[in-house]
Amino acid sequence: MTAKLSVPVQVIGRVREGAYGVIVAASEALSAAALVQAKPERESRERLIRAWSLLERIGWYAVNDPPAVVLDAAEHAGAVADALGNITRLLATWSQKTEQANRDELRAELHELRRFERIAKRARQAATAS
Repeated sequence: MTAKLSVPVQVIGRVREGAYGVIVAASEALSAAALVQAKPERESRERLIRAWSLLERIGWYAVNDPPAVVLDAAEHAGAVADALGNITRLLATWSQKTEQANRDELRAELHELRRFERIAKRARQAATAS
């Protein structure tokens, strides 16, 4: 039986943003290697492919009422971890630099993302164990 990972509707947008950030970082690393005609590090290509695949599954752009998404943990948990790592670092930085009213909102959102991050980690462990 394949481990599943349900992405809560309230975090899909931020997971998407994180995946875009992963694509940008991986693309920059690949471009830098290409500019000097060096072999790029393998991890950049793998992260790009994983993020691309995740976006294909959750959607490339936001919709008004995003559907709940259930992912195959074995296939997508690594990309979710990459995306969440990217976006949680960004939100943590923003929450330190913003006004109090917005800070509380960002921290609440960050709390939800970190909770989902723990769920995703358990799903990834279950997928690799089976």
